Amino acid sequence: MSARFMHWRVWLSVAVVLVWVTAAACGGSSGTSAAAASAPPAGATPVSGAAPGATMLPVAGMQTLVKASAGSAGTKAALTYQSKLSDPRLSGILTLKVAAVLRDDASGHFEGTAVVRNDGGTWRGTVQGLVSAGGAERYSYVELKGAGAYAGLTSRGIGFAAEKDAIAPTGTAVSWAGAIESADGGAVPAPTGTAQAPAGWTPVAGKTAFVSVGEVWWRFTDTSSDARVTGAVKADVHDDPPRADRSTEWWSRYSLRNDGGRWTTGHMTGARGVGISEHFMAASAEGSGGYAGLTYHVMNHFYEEPGGGLTPDTPVFVAGWIEAAD
Repeated sequence: MSARFMHWRVWLSVAVVLVWVTAAACGGSSGTSAAAASAPPAGATPVSGAAPGATMLPVAGMQTLVKASAGSAGTKAALTYQSKLSDPRLSGILTLKVAAVLRDDASGHFEGTAVVRNDGGTWRGTVQGLVSAGGAERYSYVELKGAGAYAGLTSRGIGFAAEKDAIAPTGTAVSWAGAIESADGGAVPAPTGTAQAPAGWTPVAGKTAFVSVGEVWWRFTDTSSDARVTGAVKADVHDDPPRADRSTEWWSRYSLRNDGGRWTTGHMTGARGVGISEHFMAASAEGSGGYAGLTYHVMNHFYEEPGGGLTPDTPVFVAGWIEAAD
C-alpha cells in the first residue's frame, strides 16, 4: 500500500504547532499511549546494518502524537510524540516545545526545541517550519545532537503532514525522513536493534545541486544514498501570489530520471518562508521502467540568501524513502 502524506485543517489553539513534527511520522491511531507504542509494530524488520564507513545513514518512519497541551494565546504548545523509525537510535519519545506565528489565512511559521529519549541516550536540538494557507500542508526541519550512547552523532530531518479533515488531540501523525551523521565527519556506527518503520520502506538521504532556475522550470541534480533516486530532476514551479512578507506556496510536476528508470508525479507541493528565505518541497513520485511498482517519497529543505538566488552552491538537503507496493 502506498503511504500517503497527510492533509489537515488548522486547529488554531494547538493543531498548527501540533502536526508539524520533526522526528518522524506517517501514521497512527487515536488514543495510543506512549507506553503501548514503544513495542515494535507488526511487520517491523531487524536493522540489517549500514555499509561500512558510511558517513550519512538515512532514516525514515512515522511519529504519532500521544499528548498535547496548549500554552499562551493558543500559539504555544508542549507536544509528546512516539517515534517509530528505521534506526532505533532515533526511535522513542519526542518532546517538543514550540511557538507559532499565524497570519489571517492560517498560514505561518513556527520554531522551538526538540528532545528525543530512549534507552540508549538522548538527542537535543531545534525545530522550525512553515504552514501553508489554510493549514493545507505543514513542513518542518529538525537538527539534533546526540548524548549518552549517541554522543558524537548528529541528526537532521524533514517532516511533512497534510490532512484537511483529520485533526485530533491525539493520533495525529507526520511523515519524517532524515539522516544520522558523525559530528566530526567520520563514519557512523551501524545501528543495532529493531527497526520500527513500516515494512517495505527503504530510507534515502543526500543532497541537491541546482542546475538552472527559470521563471517556471527548475532543473537540479540529486545525489542520494540510493542510486535509484540519484539523477536529473525537473520541476515546473507555479507560485501562488506572494504575501506582503514575500512568503508563498507553490505546486509543480516532478520528474527524476536516470539510466534505471523514471520517477514522476503531477503534484509536488512547496512553501517559501518570510523574505524568500526558507524553502520546503515534498512529493510522492511513482516509478516506471526499472522502478515500476515502487513509490519514491521525497522532501527537500534549503535556504535562499536574500538577493542571491538559487545556485549550484546552495546547500540543499534531500531525504525520503522508497516504498514497495503490496
